[in-house]
Amino acid sequence: MNLREVVRQRKLLLQNGVLEKLASLPAAQALEVLLEAEKKAEESRQIVITLETIDGVLSEKNQGKKIAQAPVEVETQDAAQAQAQAAAETPSAPMKILSFKKYDCDGTVEDFVSHFRNRFAKLSSMLKNRVSAANGVTSIEQAKSSVERRKSRIIGMVENKSITKKGNLRFEIEDETGVMTCVAQQNKPAMEKAQELWLDDVVGVDGIYSQGLFLVENVVWPEVPVRQKKLAQTDEDVSIAFLSDLHVGSKYFLEDRFEKALGFFNGVGTEEEKEIAKSIRYVLIAGDMVDGIGVYPSQEKQLVTKNVFEQYSLLAQYLKKIPGRMQIAICPGNHDAVRDAEPQPPLPSEFVQELEQDNIHFIPNPCWLEIMGLKILVYHGTSFDALVSNTQKLGDAFEHPEKVAVEMLRRRHLCPTYGEKPIIPSPEDGMVIEEAPDIFHFGHVHKNASFDYNGTVIINSGAWQGETDYQKSMGRKPTPCLMPVYNLRTGVLKILDFNEESEGQKRGKA
Repeated sequence: MNLREVVRQRKLLLQNGVLEKLASLPAAQALEVLLEAEKKAEESRQIVITLETIDGVLSEKNQGKKIAQAPVEVETQDAAQAQAQAAAETPSAPMKILSFKKYDCDGTVEDFVSHFRNRFAKLSSMLKNRVSAANGVTSIEQAKSSVERRKSRIIGMVENKSITKKGNLRFEIEDETGVMTCVAQQNKPAMEKAQELWLDDVVGVDGIYSQGLFLVENVVWPEVPVRQKKLAQTDEDVSIAFLSDLHVGSKYFLEDRFEKALGFFNGVGTEEEKEIAKSIRYVLIAGDMVDGIGVYPSQEKQLVTKNVFEQYSLLAQYLKKIPGRMQIAICPGNHDAVRDAEPQPPLPSEFVQELEQDNIHFIPNPCWLEIMGLKILVYHGTSFDALVSNTQKLGDAFEHPEKVAVEMLRRRHLCPTYGEKPIIPSPEDGMVIEEAPDIFHFGHVHKNASFDYNGTVIINSGAWQGETDYQKSMGRKPTPCLMPVYNLRTGVLKILDFNEESEGQKRGKA
């Protein structure tokens, strides 16, 4: 992002000559000076950033002063010693980033049509590969013209859903050939399944066509297949640490406990903790790196700094303390400096320049990774709130977020109902879960959870932010500072608690 774009986005007023003076500096220095000048102007209640303010900032820098930042103290050995140790250790095996497509559109009718056709094609193909009804899959057009009361399976996208006067559940599904009205009768086994339907689900419906209605006998979703949990083929212990929802910049960010985690990464702890830390080769972070600005009303009252660039600068000071032998993948969340609509692109370089190093990778949201033969789906989880409201079955999902992940895997889609969460109507639907992940990692709800579902290990990595005013008002209790660490060789998941110091951590401070 150039200086003019920064000035425009931040709605800054500059005295004539300020932009030209900044343009004569190196890009990174110019941005730093501009942000410090903005801060000084706010402190002195200046409406316009003047040349005098810019000169004052430059003068301070020339005298060796630095822009104030909160120091990051890690309970570990000297930083230089830690870097030397990291360099001496065996580097990680390559982490393959499999998601590289850009999802954009013009918002035309054609874009929406292409988007839903693509979703339908992908999900209907999965359904056709499953064991079908006795007479096979039939198009809606064929079902309507078939012999009366002939059993068949039709596949379609759910359009409408309502309860009739008789208490039956009536819904419509659509494929490329037409629309079918389906009825699940009250007190029949199919009724319970039909109640779980969400708008825009792509499902298979077994039943009988009679007198203009399709009488439902069963409903099937694309589903992830049942399979054995996959393990890495290696003789050594190799682990992944999972993080999410740091919210750096919030006054509720639990800095001291995150510093304990950084100390753990660098070998501070009990002998068991040191062995676990030694095995960690990958750190996957599922979004909400910073608290952002303007995400919700009155947020500024809960921020340590209102400058999003400074929030990312503080984030960098923390993450750069993670040993260089660990590969770090960072996806954005709804608090980060990216567009709201998903799929979201990686964090823009202008915000994370300080984190540009070989072991840090910025990935989109959602993103597929491959590590030692295991396919990993990383998704922040912003659709969670909307999905919970879709069914009574998920009434306790804020206490058990793994339940929502299971529904995503059943439906093979991260946000099935269009319009409940901003989604880019790109020609290809990037929210379809195209293959069964070995690990599904998400965040957003600040509640730790794990569950093995049909061979997929589901992990929600909680948060590093304490209970907020909003969470208190909603009666939601977060579980901060619990770090899941998954051993790829053994398939064992351990949850490390950084809310209390271990004996090894206490010794590390002495």
